[in-house]
Amino acid sequence: MVNIEGKVKGEFPIFVPKIHVPRIQDIPDFFASSMKDMEFECTEKLSGEPITVYFHNGKLGACNRNYELHETADNEIWKVVKRFNLRGIKDLANVALQGILTGWGIPKNYLALRGGPNFYLFNIWDIDKQQYLNPNDRYKFIKYLRDHHGSAIQTVPVMLSNFKVFDSCKNMDKVLLLASGPSLLKSSKQRAGLVFKPNIIGEMPSFKAVNNCYMLAER
Repeated sequence: MVNIEGKVKGEFPIFVPKIHVPRIQDIPDFFASSMKDMEFECTEKLSGEPITVYFHNGKLGACNRNYELHETADNEIWKVVKRFNLRGIKDLANVALQGILTGWGIPKNYLALRGGPNFYLFNIWDIDKQQYLNPNDRYKFIKYLRDHHGSAIQTVPVMLSNFKVFDSCKNMDKVLLLASGPSLLKSSKQRAGLVFKPNIIGEMPSFKAVNNCYMLAER
């Protein structure tokens, strides 16, 4: 196994939210008719270890699910910082990059991916504004990293853009049915589910729909 836990430096930073996405089953009020015109980015849910790399007033930090970690040569999260040329971002903006580590050697490698470990970005948190970037601004930021920092950073697979999930799916069963299907990373396996992020920040939180096949496999 690779080193995810690392050497704890301190608590998770208070100016960045811990990674948590509620399940649609826990928020049934989302099916209210007033939400049918809301557009979402729909991405594949990947299983693995959530990580956060942040840049705040010139400071660079890396965190696992619950703690900030000291920089050590063997820690896989700090290896992500090096692999994707992220150090220079500390002079660019106060942001936190959040994503998932998955692949060989990572616990919960549900897709049984052999390569890696690989990092897949799914959110960028604007520390100054205390809100997530919307999908369009997130991709602009990623493009900037690629063009100006030589970062080959990749995102979680995108299934649908500008998707009116509550117009297309009138009830819980239809959303859960949408969550089923083959993974974009490994077509021979059912995906773990889908994550829905609103195109307009502040209208409502992101949420996930978990594939029942994944739920059974994890038991």
